[in-house]
Amino acid sequence: MQLLLICQQGNRIKKSLPWEHYQTVEKDHERIEIRDYWLFSQIEDLPGRFAWEGLQSIGCVKSQRIIGNSTSTEIRYYITSLDQGIQRFAGNAQTI
Repeated sequence: MQLLLICQQGNRIKKSLPWEHYQTVEKDHERIEIRDYWLFSQIEDLPGRFAWEGLQSIGCVKSQRIIGNSTSTEIRYYITSLDQGIQRFAGNAQTI
């Protein structure tokens, strides 16, 4: 539930939790894409974490595409067994 709130509310919530954050902005012709990445690696108290063998972190990507006067938003969630930093997570999430 906290992951959902963080991805939806952004900076207002994540400042109080131990999340890593990274943002990219791409501009191409008439399009702007802003991606916010959040990665939570402190999962010791996460309920049900043993259901995923090898779980190391949980991530979220919020992508906003602006084309002219139109904005679309997509939110994706990830569970990962990789012990990685936020920039590596961002690179991996873009290729999925």
